Amino acid sequence: MSKEKGGYKKYKKKGKLRRAYDDDSSSSSSSKDDEEANLCFMVKEESESSNVSSSSSINVENYSQLLEAFKETHEEANRLALLNNWLENRVKNLEEELNNSKTDFESLEC
Repeated sequence: MSKEKGGYKKYKKKGKLRRAYDDDSSSSSSSKDDEEANLCFMVKEESESSNVSSSSSINVENYSQLLEAFKETHEEANRLALLNNWLENRVKNLEEELNNSKTDFESLEC
């Protein structure tokens, strides 16, 4: 463990850099404190590694479910886009008919 600026100490375990704050007022921390900090980091690493191995099969299932949901959503979005285009064209046609009807009506009033 080497002292770093800002009152931090480095803890290196399995290639991962861990840092713990070292208060300047208690810079002469005991080895017991260091052992407790290292133990906490080791327990956390072990629980993380066991979670990764047990959840890898869950991740495959989740990925498959998410991919299927994405495909369904994408198909629905494409269908809605086509429907939207058709409705926009229908609105334009109806507006043109309305304008033509107004023009015809105005010509009849005279």
